[in-house]
Amino acid sequence: MVNNMNIIKVEDIVKRLKENKFEFAFGTYKDKLDKDVYVVIEIENTDNISADNKIYMSIRDINLYLIQKYKETNEETKIEEYILKDIIWESEEFENEDEGIYIVKYSFAITELKGG
Repeated sequence: MVNNMNIIKVEDIVKRLKENKFEFAFGTYKDKLDKDVYVVIEIENTDNISADNKIYMSIRDINLYLIQKYKETNEETKIEEYILKDIIWESEEFENEDEGIYIVKYSFAITELKGG
């Protein structure tokens, strides 16, 4: 997992997905892909930093999956340039032949500062 200080909220990523008209879900995707392109957001882990009985910062490890019926690099470019534009990430790609889909997995950590 990428361990960098990307200061952004999950809600901001969701907003970007909506603005760029990506179909998305949290945690899983539909059995049958009814769209050519679909995004799944998985919150893998959350760590909280606290002091004096207050949470000051949440660090979340996120996986964002770009799921496509057919590999289209323009969709990957949209994710990288518009959704993850100011986030440091790593990616890996694989094909799920059983389901007939192509997946690009983007992994990153986000840090959300809490009110003090």
